[in-house]
Amino acid sequence: MIWQTVLYFISILLTCILTGFLDWYVWRQPALPGTRYFAQMVISGFLLSLTEVFSILSGTQAQALAWFNLRFIFTASIPILWLFFALEYNGRRDWLSNRLMSGMFIIPLITQVLIWNSSLHGLWVKQEVAFHQSGSFWIAETSARIPGLWFMVHSFYSMILLLTGVGVILFASIGKQWKYRWQGILLSAGVLISLVTTVVPVFNIFPQFEFNPFVPGLGVSALFYFLAIFRFQFFETRPNL
Repeated sequence: MIWQTVLYFISILLTCILTGFLDWYVWRQPALPGTRYFAQMVISGFLLSLTEVFSILSGTQAQALAWFNLRFIFTASIPILWLFFALEYNGRRDWLSNRLMSGMFIIPLITQVLIWNSSLHGLWVKQEVAFHQSGSFWIAETSARIPGLWFMVHSFYSMILLLTGVGVILFASIGKQWKYRWQGILLSAGVLISLVTTVVPVFNIFPQFEFNPFVPGLGVSALFYFLAIFRFQFFETRPNL
């Protein structure tokens, strides 16, 4: 129904606004360890939701698919930046050698190469997402997608990085003052929401869903980040390590 599509589109616009404001706010904060990686992660979420807007408002199905696939630049970057943030913020910057940091972008780089040549080899997907038009909007049907081998490599790699970052944050929160424990819990909850809304379309858990929950999930995650910032002074002080 058109009204459901409009609500879905509004949720994506709100995600753009929330992540855009959050990124602007974080960049204005003191340069504590991890701040810049967190800001880069958030701006990746903003750009991801913006490409989703362009996909929905495309003039043709081919344009909608091109914008949809462009999102994977940012879906691949967010988990890496999250792990960089988690390690640096909790005093583990020495773990992030230049070689390791560069190496972590190898899989996202291969992903980009394969996405734009998928029709030649089928390693990314064997069948692309479909689109249907609802009024003036193009809505992606992820249930029509048949993943290829590299799509699953990309997906599991992202999930492992997200979970590793959550583990670092929660482990570092143990034994800290209640404020820092809640910071860790809220940040981890935000990332886990993004993880859940990633898993749903990747594994086609609810094929009857008309809408992809991934981008609206980023908006919900941003609300948890806001709560960590404004209620528990995230980024104003660094926990004692």
